[in-house]
Amino acid sequence: MNVEGFRWYDPSKKNGEKKVPLKISRKEYWRMVRGAFAAYAPMIICIVVAFLVVFGLAYLWLS
Repeated sequence: MNVEGFRWYDPSKKNGEKKVPLKISRKEYWRMVRGAFAAYAPMIICIVVAFLVVFGLAYLWLS
């Protein structure tokens, strides 16, 4: 729904104009992928470490 006042309201859709997708090079694409990985890596590492700690504690408790 393209209703005025909504956050996602886009007046260009009302006129029938289409947005042109950005042209990025292969090098820029891989730089963006590396940047996204660098942003998510600390959280992924924390989750893996927490899982290993819980697994280790369960192993010690149940043995």
